[in-house]
Amino acid sequence: GQKLEVFQPPVSKARLDIRRANRVQAITCDHDSFLRVLFLFEVDCGMLGSFVFCCRDKEKRDAWVAALRVLIQPEDLGERKSRRSVNPLGVRLPVPPVYRDRSRSGRWRPVKRAVLNDRRPNIEGAPPIVGDPCAVSVRLLEEAAKCDSKQGLAGLSDLAGSLKYINIAAIPASRRLCFWLNTFHALLLHAVAALGRPNSPASTVKLYSRASYLVGPHVLSLAEIEHHVIRLNLSRPKFPRKAGTARFLLSVWKRTNNPAAKVGSLYLQREGPSCDFGSHIACPADRRVNFALNWGNVSCLDWVPVFDNPDKMDEQLDAICKIVLASKVKAEQRQHKNIVVTLPYVCGWYVADAPELGGVGWLPWMAQYLSTVQATVIKQGLMADGVPVVKYLPYKGALQHQLTVRRPSAWSS
Repeated sequence: GQKLEVFQPPVSKARLDIRRANRVQAITCDHDSFLRVLFLFEVDCGMLGSFVFCCRDKEKRDAWVAALRVLIQPEDLGERKSRRSVNPLGVRLPVPPVYRDRSRSGRWRPVKRAVLNDRRPNIEGAPPIVGDPCAVSVRLLEEAAKCDSKQGLAGLSDLAGSLKYINIAAIPASRRLCFWLNTFHALLLHAVAALGRPNSPASTVKLYSRASYLVGPHVLSLAEIEHHVIRLNLSRPKFPRKAGTARFLLSVWKRTNNPAAKVGSLYLQREGPSCDFGSHIACPADRRVNFALNWGNVSCLDWVPVFDNPDKMDEQLDAICKIVLASKVKAEQRQHKNIVVTLPYVCGWYVADAPELGGVGWLPWMAQYLSTVQATVIKQGLMADGVPVVKYLPYKGALQHQLTVRRPSAWSS
């Protein structure tokens, strides 16, 4: 049958073989020339990617487009049944090729990254205007929660592609938490929908360290967004031995701010703060993010918070802390003994974020978010002669079977 073959020099064998009526969804072309020299047309192959071809004259381009539209008919991928149902993040299975760097130019490391928003290249010349970064992140998070089909994944990948055109260094420090928390949660939901739900501790580690977004000039995984951006100005984690594979989640790509070196996600010489990695994009230190982050496991809430108003971020962080701590913290007054307080596991991992030293240092600060009864027990225990006994809930790394998203108006429901 007829087929379209995609070559990339200097190889003689096609890197991609798209057979007739198999995977092509659309063929489009722009009536204007590119740089007044080349005429382009785009072949959209769904989750295989979108490929751009160029011709030196308009007549030849139009002939290609007409021939391809006749020979290759679009197909509804939603009606096709997969030949096999596998988890791409399984121990023995690689990341699907659509999410790898197909350019072979080594744009990022490690090579096994799954970059979920690089499906379509920008051929418009000037970067598109994407609007308010916080509004983009809110929309992306809500769309990621709705995605449940292959067609939806292609649209979600294109929507997430708008993150590539955001000047993240220009986001004010007061609005960064809103943007990055929503982006982290959107990437988590997008990764589970695109790569599959991890079925083992090893595949969970791969999900956090490989699933990535291109945000501005940087490629960032879930682990890198959390520890290189959101938590950069907070303490490093102290994993207990019982945490198991959780201690290996910090698989990150070490960056450099030297403009003459490999900066961001591209091997280019760049200058200016927009390409620096670290303080120019990091969020301000706020211990409340320990309870605002949802890693999708059964130790967290079964829904993801949407921070929809950066101007009310302080109120929304207080609200989510109150919900999380009210459901996870338990204070008991035992007869003839000191009080026993059980805290979320994250309080033990990031004990240095507490206002005072040790796990007990969390208690005076947490009292403001607890019920009157629990807060009274803690305050009485702190005023007593003995030191309260602090315990931590166990870490359960299995991911939730289903995660929903909620705006602040629905948090209390």
